[in-house]
Amino acid sequence: MDGGSGHPIIQDDHLKIIGGLMKKGVGLACVHYAVEVPKDKGGPEFLDWIGGYYEDRWSTNPHWEADFTGIPKHPITRGVKPFQDSRRMVLQHPFPPEMKGVTPILVRPAGR
Repeated sequence: MDGGSGHPIIQDDHLKIIGGLMKKGVGLACVHYAVEVPKDKGGPEFLDWIGGYYEDRWSTNPHWEADFTGIPKHPITRGVKPFQDSRRMVLQHPFPPEMKGVTPILVRPAGR
């Protein structure tokens, strides 16, 4: 899926259609470029629908070595074991004020 101004969700009346589905309780998962929408068109909706988005020229995506020695107890971590990985992680997403409605699960330690 293209992100940015080519994102299918912001084309035509798709924001309105998806917004109607979100109000009905339909789930939405976005992966990789699917979280990149313009700040002024899609950004506010993504904050509400999925808790954040990738903002071009503001979000960053450095490489880092993840070493999760403990996994927090949460329904989505059931069966997940501690792991190490080398990834390009996106940092500095716009999130709702005071992280309202967002539950951090795996968090990059400060200073890394």
